[in-house]
Amino acid sequence: MKGERAAITIALTSAALRLLPLQWLHPLNWDEIEFYRATRWIAEGRVPFRDFWEHHSPLAWFVFAPFSRLSDTPGAAAILGMRWAQIPVWIATFWLANVFMRNAGLTRCARWCAMAIALCSSFLMIAAVEYRKHWFWIDDRDLYSKRALALLMLLFTLADTGAKESLPLITIPAQ
Repeated sequence: MKGERAAITIALTSAALRLLPLQWLHPLNWDEIEFYRATRWIAEGRVPFRDFWEHHSPLAWFVFAPFSRLSDTPGAAAILGMRWAQIPVWIATFWLANVFMRNAGLTRCARWCAMAIALCSSFLMIAAVEYRKHWFWIDDRDLYSKRALALLMLLFTLADTGAKESLPLITIPAQ
């Protein structure tokens, strides 16, 4: 019981401390700006891979598109707002992880210890604070760039020889 109480205290304290970088201590990342832009485009009705190209799946953009409409600020406030909008998603994620661990037979103390480790980990939490991924976009009127990209894709397709299959090895014993 004492260990469980300590794990709960550590998990909740670290979660509260991890909220500080959301607003004040973590600088904006270029990736966050790009990812926010893609989310905003979804909110404006643009369709990924038709109206703009991005090499990540667009699930998060669709999830956060309604939140991006809450701010018309062209500055950092919009991206900071997207950071705060992720909190319910992270709460749901940890709740589902808790349910999964409970169904797997872990004790309550073990579950809280696992969540405390994740919440105290800078590898997870610094990346989780950022609202980011990458996107690449070519303007619809930029036919030169589109043709260059199409040519590059064609050259890669022609150069692809496929997987090299090894031929069956036949041995003939010699006397």
